[in-house]
Amino acid sequence: MYDKHQSGKISEFYVAYELSNLGFDVYFPTGNPRYDLIAEKGNQRYFVQVKSGLRKSEQLKINLRGNSTTKGYTQDDVDLIAIHERSENKVVYLPIEEIQGQVSVCFRYEPPNKIYSHRTRLMENYTKFPLTEVEAV
Repeated sequence: MYDKHQSGKISEFYVAYELSNLGFDVYFPTGNPRYDLIAEKGNQRYFVQVKSGLRKSEQLKINLRGNSTTKGYTQDDVDLIAIHERSENKVVYLPIEEIQGQVSVCFRYEPPNKIYSHRTRLMENYTKFPLTEVEAV
C-alpha cells in the first residue's frame, strides 16, 4: 500500500492528466502554496487543490484541511478542490464556493433516503469540470 504522501502525489498526477485531457495546460507550482496545480485554458487560470480518497461502502469522505492547519480552504487559497477517488480512478470537481471553510466533505454513490437528501452530494453530480465553458483567446 502507498503511504499518504505517495498516494497524494499519484492523485495530483492523475488529476493533471484528466485536466490535460479536457484541454487545460497544467502546471505544478514550486514552494509550498495552498494549491497543488494551476490549470489554464484560454484566458482563465484556476488554482486547484487535489485531495485523495477511497470509497467506503456508498460514501467518499474527504478531509479538507491542509497539512499543518485546522482550517479549511477559502477562495483566497484555491478556486477548486479536485478529489481523486483512487479505487475507481474518478475525479470529483468541487467549486470552492460550495465548501469554503469546511473541514470535510462527503459524497454518496447512490441517493440516500429522503430524510438526509438535503445534506447529500451525489458523486455523479460532480464528475465534470464545472468551469470548462472557457473560450480560448
